[in-house]
Amino acid sequence: MGKMEKTTRKSVAILLLCIALLSAGCWDRREIEDMGMVVGVAIDKGKGKQKNKIVITNQFVNTLTGKKEEATVHRAYNLESAEINVYETSKYMSTLTDNTPYYTHLKVIVISEDIATSVDLMNLINWFLRDRQLRRTINIVIAKGSAKEILKKETEKGEIPSIEIWGTTKNYKDTAKIPIFLTIGEMGMNMTQKKSYLVQRIEPQKKWVKLSGAAVISGKERKLIGWLNDQDMLGLKFLQGGKQATGSGVIPVIDPDTKNPIVYEYKKIKSTINSIGKGDQLAFDVKITSEGLIDEDWNPNEDAFKEAYIKKAEKLIENQVKANVEKLLAKMQKKLKADVCGFGTRLKIQDYKTWKRLRDNWDQEFSKASINVSVKIHVREFGGKGKKKI
Repeated sequence: MGKMEKTTRKSVAILLLCIALLSAGCWDRREIEDMGMVVGVAIDKGKGKQKNKIVITNQFVNTLTGKKEEATVHRAYNLESAEINVYETSKYMSTLTDNTPYYTHLKVIVISEDIATSVDLMNLINWFLRDRQLRRTINIVIAKGSAKEILKKETEKGEIPSIEIWGTTKNYKDTAKIPIFLTIGEMGMNMTQKKSYLVQRIEPQKKWVKLSGAAVISGKERKLIGWLNDQDMLGLKFLQGGKQATGSGVIPVIDPDTKNPIVYEYKKIKSTINSIGKGDQLAFDVKITSEGLIDEDWNPNEDAFKEAYIKKAEKLIENQVKANVEKLLAKMQKKLKADVCGFGTRLKIQDYKTWKRLRDNWDQEFSKASINVSVKIHVREFGGKGKKKI
């Protein structure tokens, strides 16, 4: 009986504990209306009296409850604070609202051009990387101009600006004009490795904003050193190929004989980079192949299905792609002196001994490398046509 009685008491104790926990509810839950849910952050360099301070603007979700007709039309509101470091600036935000800032749902951080060119970006994002509330999947964009002005823009659909921007960063597959989005975790990793990289650029428009081009961040300086425009990005898509060139895009060319446009839509891009240097001479060979279709042409006297015409179009497109890639490489090597194209990665794989010798000053070494580019285009079909010979 003693053993049975002990077992019964133990079972009763467990049952009572379960009942107590269930009746207590969620002891650590937070009421949504008491939470200051931050979905976007803008970081700017202070001006005037705030000259030596960092200005942070938090975009909060408006969690106003009550009758629908009493609710504000604004789904988000912004609060701004300025201190000498990110930690104090973020904590000071708690004195501006009765809702404690809650960063678990933070989607995007917008960094202004001014602060990105003047401050060590690793120091700037250090708090965001360390705080336990924050996730390493937050997307980063660099603003051409003011960052806080980006979060003030109203969307035509009435959506929360930060959420709309976050969604747009993922559209890199549908356009050649922006690179793949960068997370704060990837940003920190690049700077730890002293690796130069790209960040999507965001610009204010009259009514809304647009993502276009990329900010170039130096791995050694850990600052913004320049921009890539739409044409540069088109060259980069072909140079990198693979994951960076998913989706489709177009290459417009002009037929020199007729002065009419031909538009090539790429569907596949494959790029191989090989280290071919010997001794102290750093050299690479780049081979690019692409498949796609002629989406549109306006040559009235040409038969689009003739082999000779297809070959002519392919050659024109090859020349244009090669020109785009070589123009990009000239900019990266001579003007910006930064490898954001993956040459260092290929050298590390193919010739680790040389990479190990050069890695501490890689961007400078990359700027002196000899790079040969070849392009092969395959037109597989024709799409729409402005006018076709009958």
